[in-house]
Amino acid sequence: MAKAAPSEEEPPHRPRLGELTASHVTPTTVQLEWNVLEGTFDSFTVQYRDAQGQPQALAVDGGSRTVTVPGLLPSRRYKFNLYGVWGRKRIGLISTDAITAPALPKENLPSQPRLGELTASHVTPDSIQLEWSVPKGTFDSFAVQYRDAQGQLQVLPVDGGSRTVTVPGLSPSHRYKFNLYGMWGRKRVGPISTDAVTDAVIPEEQPPSEPRLGDLTASHVTPDSVQLEWSIPEGTFDSFVVQYRDEQGQPQLLPVDGDSRTVIVPGLSPSRRYKFNLYGMWGRKRVGPISTDAVTGEAEVKPKKKPPSEPRLGELTASHITPSSVQLEWSIAEGTFDSFTVQYKDVQGLPQVLPVDGSSRTVTVPGLSPSRRYKFNLYGMWGRKRVGPISTDAITATVERENKPSEPHLGELTASHITPDSIQLEWSVPEGTFDSFVVQYKDAQGQQQVLPVDGDSHTLTVPGLSPSRRYKFNLYGMWGRKRVGPISTDAVTVELEKEPLSEPRLGDLTASHVTPDSVQLEWSVPEGTFDSFTLQYKDAQGQQQVLPVDGDSRTVTVPGLSPSRRYKFNLYGMWGRKRVGPISTDAVTGEGSCKLLPNLGDLTTSHVTPDSVQLEWSVPEGSFDSFVVQYKDAQGQPQVLPVDRDSRTVTVPGLSPSRRYKFNLYGIWGRKRVGPVSTDAPEKEPLSEPRLGEFTASHVTPDSVQLEWSVPEGTFDSFTVQYKDAQGQPQVLPVDGDSRIVTVPGLSPSRRYKFNLYGMWGRKRVGPVSTDAVTGEVDVCYLSAVESVKEPPSEPRLGDLTASHVTPDSVQLEWSVPEGTFDSFTVQYKDAQGQPQALPVDRDSHTVTVPGLSPSRRYKFNLYGMWGRKRVGPVSTDTVTGEGFCVPSAVQPEEERPSEPKLGELIASHITPDSVQLEWSVPEGTFDSFVVQYKDAQGQPQVLPVDGDSRTVTVPGLSPLRRYKFNLYGMWGRKRVGPISTDAVTGEGSCPEKEPPSEPRLGDLTASHVTPDSVQLEWSIPEGSFDSFTVQYKDAQGQPQVLPVDGGSHTLTVPGLSPSRRYKFNLYGMWGRKRVGPISMDAVTGEGFCVPCLCLLDASVLALRRFGVRHLPGSFLHQGNSYISWPLTRECIDVYALQRAFHITAAVQPEEERPSEPKLGELIASHITPDSVQLEWSVPEGTFDSFVVQYKDAQGQPQVLPVDGDSRTVTVPGLSPSRRYKFNLYGMWGRKRLGPVSTDTVTGEGFCVPCLCLLHALLLELGGFGFRHVPGSLSHQGNGYISWPLTGEWKDG
Repeated sequence: MAKAAPSEEEPPHRPRLGELTASHVTPTTVQLEWNVLEGTFDSFTVQYRDAQGQPQALAVDGGSRTVTVPGLLPSRRYKFNLYGVWGRKRIGLISTDAITAPALPKENLPSQPRLGELTASHVTPDSIQLEWSVPKGTFDSFAVQYRDAQGQLQVLPVDGGSRTVTVPGLSPSHRYKFNLYGMWGRKRVGPISTDAVTDAVIPEEQPPSEPRLGDLTASHVTPDSVQLEWSIPEGTFDSFVVQYRDEQGQPQLLPVDGDSRTVIVPGLSPSRRYKFNLYGMWGRKRVGPISTDAVTGEAEVKPKKKPPSEPRLGELTASHITPSSVQLEWSIAEGTFDSFTVQYKDVQGLPQVLPVDGSSRTVTVPGLSPSRRYKFNLYGMWGRKRVGPISTDAITATVERENKPSEPHLGELTASHITPDSIQLEWSVPEGTFDSFVVQYKDAQGQQQVLPVDGDSHTLTVPGLSPSRRYKFNLYGMWGRKRVGPISTDAVTVELEKEPLSEPRLGDLTASHVTPDSVQLEWSVPEGTFDSFTLQYKDAQGQQQVLPVDGDSRTVTVPGLSPSRRYKFNLYGMWGRKRVGPISTDAVTGEGSCKLLPNLGDLTTSHVTPDSVQLEWSVPEGSFDSFVVQYKDAQGQPQVLPVDRDSRTVTVPGLSPSRRYKFNLYGIWGRKRVGPVSTDAPEKEPLSEPRLGEFTASHVTPDSVQLEWSVPEGTFDSFTVQYKDAQGQPQVLPVDGDSRIVTVPGLSPSRRYKFNLYGMWGRKRVGPVSTDAVTGEVDVCYLSAVESVKEPPSEPRLGDLTASHVTPDSVQLEWSVPEGTFDSFTVQYKDAQGQPQALPVDRDSHTVTVPGLSPSRRYKFNLYGMWGRKRVGPVSTDTVTGEGFCVPSAVQPEEERPSEPKLGELIASHITPDSVQLEWSVPEGTFDSFVVQYKDAQGQPQVLPVDGDSRTVTVPGLSPLRRYKFNLYGMWGRKRVGPISTDAVTGEGSCPEKEPPSEPRLGDLTASHVTPDSVQLEWSIPEGSFDSFTVQYKDAQGQPQVLPVDGGSHTLTVPGLSPSRRYKFNLYGMWGRKRVGPISMDAVTGEGFCVPCLCLLDASVLALRRFGVRHLPGSFLHQGNSYISWPLTRECIDVYALQRAFHITAAVQPEEERPSEPKLGELIASHITPDSVQLEWSVPEGTFDSFVVQYKDAQGQPQVLPVDGDSRTVTVPGLSPSRRYKFNLYGMWGRKRLGPVSTDTVTGEGFCVPCLCLLHALLLELGGFGFRHVPGSLSHQGNGYISWPLTGEWKDG
C-alpha cells in the first residue's frame, strides 16, 4: 500500500546524508558505515576505484547503514564516495579514505591449499576422465590445460567443489599430457600432471553417423501458441533448440530434450507470422536448421461487449493535497486487476507514468509543482488488456512565501593550516544551503585543477601543492543547475625547512605471472617511502611506454604485450621532485594460460528480397563477444551492422533491388577482430524497367515554369530535371520518386528554356524526355529614393550591453532600455566556425545566457530590439570566454571528476500501428539529456530529443507493419555516450479500408507592404490544410534564414531585411512529416515609400476598392454622386500599376469549381468602434458548415474566431483603438477550407462617411512618414468633391 501523506504536514523533505566512516579494515576488505541526518533514501551507491584505477560501483538498499567492500589489495589507499538515491535524483556525495591492512606474514596467512595426485580413468577414443585430490585446504576453482591433436593449447575451467572432470573432443590413439592448476585467490597453485593415451578406434565398429533432421511442421495453431512437430530420419540427437523472434523482434530460444519430436511454443501474439528454426544438438555440433512459418490465429472476439469476468474500475478521487504531491484513491466495482498505472503530465507537459501493484487502492504522486492543475488517469492492467481510464483533476496547494527557498550566498573564503604541500580552505555560507561546492586552482605546471566538495562541508584541504608557491583558489557553490560565485583567496605554501635525512631506496624488481600478453612486476622498498613510481618499457613497435603507479603499490600488471617477446622493464621511484633509480628486469612473454581464439564458420545468404538479405553463420569453436557485418550500400558508402554475441542470423535491410552485395562478417573477441568470412548475395530476377510518359510545361510566369509528367509503367526511385540558366550554366533539380510535378524557380523573363527529365531506377538513369518553354514578359521600374523619413518620437531606445558571468562555454549578457518598450530582442554573434547565430529573447527579458561557446575565444555580440516591423540597433559588446579546464591524468582518484554515466538496456513497449514507446535504464550516473535516432518510412534520419530525467518516450508518426531500429544516446556535458539499440515492428493498421486524407496543395505566394527593411508575404491553400509552414530566404550576407509559421496563418512579415535588395522567398508547407513545395517569389526592398503621390495613391486605392471602385483612371469616380478627383501624372499611375502587377498578378491560377461547392461573397466591416469591428459577408451559392475569422491582435499574435454556418455577421471584440486590422474569413465545407475573403479596417470612433474615411486613411499614411503639413490644398465641397492640386516637387517625387 502506498503511504498516505498527512493532510497538514509539509511535503516530504529532501533527505540528508551525515558522515561516512571506515571500520573493520582487513588486507582485502573495508567495512563502511554512515548515518542519515534527515529523511529516507530509496537506495545508496558506493563508488571507488580498484587497483587498476577502474571505477567500481556497489549498490546498497535504502534500509542499510553499513556495507563491506570486498576484493581490495593490501596496504593501498582507497577513497570511497557514497551517494543517496532519492526518487530519480542522486544526492550526496559524502566521502572517506581508508588504507587496507598490510598483508599478513606468511606464517600468519591462512595455510595455502595443496594439490594431491592427478589420475586418468574411463579412457575412450575421444575422451578421458581426470580425477584428483586436495589433501589440504580448499581452492576457488581449477583449470585443466592440455594441447589438442593440432598442438593448440586448450583450457578447461572446473569449479572449486569438483574433483573430477571429463575432457571431451580428443583424438583416438593420441598421447595427451594434462596439467591441473588450483586457483586460490589471485594465486595459481601447481601444476600436477598426468599422461594418458586415448583408445584406438576398433576397425570393425564404424563411428556413429551424424543424425539428420527431417521435416518441421506447425499444427494446433491458436492465437497465442503453435505446436511444432518434426522427424529424425536417421540417427539420434542429444537435444534440440527452437529459435524464433517475438513480437518485439527479440530472438527467443526454446530447449527441447533429445527424445521429443514435438513442442508447444507459448506466449505468441495473435494474427502474427512467425518463423521457427529447429537445430539438433549432436555432441558439440549444431545440426540444421530446418524451418517453417506459421501465422497465429486471430484473437477470439466474444459476442458480449465485455467478458463476464473482466474487472471494472470504480471512482478515482484526490485527497491529501500538498504543494508537491497528491494522494489518489480509487475503488474496484467488480473483479481484481493485476496492476494499475497512473498517468499524468508534469509541469513541462511531459507524460509521466506511475505503476501501482494490483492490491493497492491508493497512491501518492510526488514531485508536483505548486498551484498547478493536474489531470490524473488511472488504468487497470488485466492480463494483456488495459482497462480504463478513470480520471480526476486536482490543483496542488500554494507554497507560502516564507517556505520558498531563496538563492544561497557565499561568504568569505580563507586559507589556514598552510604546509609546504597543502593548504586548508575554509568558507562560510551566510544564507541558504548549496548542493555541492567546487574548488578551482592551477597547479605548479599551470594546469587547471578541480576539487569537488559535498554541500555539507565548509572546509577542504588541498593536497599535492609545491613549496614556496603562490596559489589562487576560486570557490563556486552549486545550487541546482546554477553555479554561484566564485569567491577567491590567495595563499603561499611554506618553504621546506630541510631535506629529509634518508632518501628512500628501491630494492629488487622481479617478474611473475607471465602470460602471452601481460607481465606482473613486483618490487620492494627496503628503506623510506616514495610518492609514486613510474614504469618504463618499449612496446612491440619500439615506442616508449610509461605506466604510472601510486606510492603505496608494490606490484603492477603490464597489459597489452605481444606473445613470445623479450621486454626490459625499468622502475623509477618519485620522491618529491627527484627521480630515484631505475631498477630493472627482463621478461619474455609466452604462451601461458591464454583463452583459445574462437573461429568463424561459413557465412551464407537466405531469404533474399528486393531490399533485404538474411545472413546466417556458424561458430564451430569458442564464443565471440559480438559480431559486425560490413558491406557497401548502393552509393558505395561503407555500412556497419552490429550483431549481439548470441545471434547466428541477421537481416540486412534497406538494400537496392537487382544489386550484388558482398558481406563481410567479423567476430569481436575482447579487443581483437577475427575474420572476415564473406559471401555474396545472389541477384534476384530484375523487375521490369519503368517508363517515362509525357512531359509538359504549364503555369509559366516571368521567373518560373511548372513541369508535369506521367509514368505509364513501373515506378522510379527519384527524378532529375536538367536545364541551363540564363548564363548557360547547367542546373540540376532533384525530385522525389512519388512526385509528378515540380516548379522550376529563379528563371529569367522572356527566355526559352529546354528542360530534360530523367528517371532514376536503382543505379540506372532512364530518359530523358524533354520539353521547351518560354518564360513570360515583365517590366521592371525602379523608383528613386527621396529624403529619409523622421523617426517617430515614441520609438524605444537601447541602452548599454554588458557581459558578465563569463565561463569557458557561456556568457551572460545584460542590457537596459532607457526609453520605451520593444516587442522582442535578437542577439547575433558568430560561433567558433564563423557561422552567424541568432538568439531570440522575449520582450520582458533584459538578460540572456549564450550557451555552447568555445573556451578562450573572443566573441562580439550584437543586440537588436524589434519594434513593430522595425529593427532598432545594434548595441554591441566584446568578451573572451574563460579557459577550459580538464583534470590531468596524473591527478589522484579523489581529485577526478564524477565517473562517466552508463546506459543500461533499451526496450520497446506499447507498440501501436503508428507509435512505439521506448524505455531505458541508467545503471550508473546521470545524463544531461538523451537523443533517440531512427529512420522514418522514407529512410530519412529522425532525431527525438528527451530530457535527462526521463526514462521513457513515445515515438509518434510511424508507419504500420514496419521494422524500426532505435538508437538511444546519452548526452553528458559535450560527450555523447552510446548508443544502445532495439528493434521494433509497428502493429497492423486498424482501418486499412479508410483512405488517408489527400495531400494539401500550396497556391500562390505574393508580396505586399514592401518597406526598406521588411516584406509581407501572403499565400493561399486551394486544397487541404497544413500543420505548419516554413519560409526560407537568404539574408544580405548570403546566409540562409528560416522562419516557421503556424498552420492557421496565411501571411507573414519578414523583418530585418536590407534596403534596395532583391530577395527570393521559398514557402514550404509541412504536412505530417512531409514537406510540400516550395512556391516562390521575388521582391525588392525599397528605400522608404514616402513619395506623396504613391502613398496617397496606395491609401486611396485601398479605400476606393473597399467602396466598389475597380478601375483607376486619371480621376476616380465613385458609384454614387460623391466624386473624387486626383490630378496625378500618368507616370505615377503606371509606376503604381507596375509595382502592384509585379507582386499580385504574376501567378494567378484558375481554380476548378466543383458543382456543389459553396462560394464566399464579399466581406465588409461596419459598426466600427475603438475596440470592436462588426464583419458582414454573403454566401451567393451553397451553404457552409461553419466559418472562421482570422486576424492578428495588437501584439501581432494570430487570433481565430469560430462562427456557426448559419451566421452572416460577427462582432470581433477586444481590439486596440486607431489600429489597422486585416480580417480573413474562411468557409468550412466538410474537410475543406474555402477562401479567404478579406477586408481591412482601422478602429476608431465611427468613420462611416466614405470621403472622411479616405481622408483619415490618407492623413494616417502621411503622418506615419513624418509629414505634419500637407502641401497643396485639400477641400471638401458640397457635392462630396475632394480636390488636391499637387506641387511640382511632389509630382517630380
